Amino acid sequence: MTGTKVATTTADEATAATAEEAARLIRGSPRFLFVFQRTPYGSVAAAEALDLALAAAAFDRPVSLLFLGDGVWQLATGQAPAGIARKDWTRAFGALADFGIEAVFAEAESLAERGLSAQGLALPVRVLDAVGVRALLDGHEAICRV
Repeated sequence: MTGTKVATTTADEATAATAEEAARLIRGSPRFLFVFQRTPYGSVAAAEALDLALAAAAFDRPVSLLFLGDGVWQLATGQAPAGIARKDWTRAFGALADFGIEAVFAEAESLAERGLSAQGLALPVRVLDAVGVRALLDGHEAICRV
């Protein structure tokens, strides 16, 4: 696991970071990880999990977010949930920085399988391979999967 590379991306650039650097972002106790695995508007579970993550962060708890499987669709730009009579709750992603949530990750394989790239997402994420995802899961005491 030492030296495992993960890609870090912002809207303007992509750089490499080690798994150890990612782990530094999640130090503290207890650490909460919210794992988003479903499409954004199939149920209210993802929106409620995001509200819970913001609430935990408001009480100075370390919070990380991981998007994998169909959950990476939540990060796609250009969504129009009004067409299915749903509220665009993903706008709440804009509040993550205000609540101190900086540890946001997406699984590389999930992005690739769905034709998404980190540079085209609505939110800057650090992209992890399978080893990085395992390390992230192992580094948290409380995990909420939705």
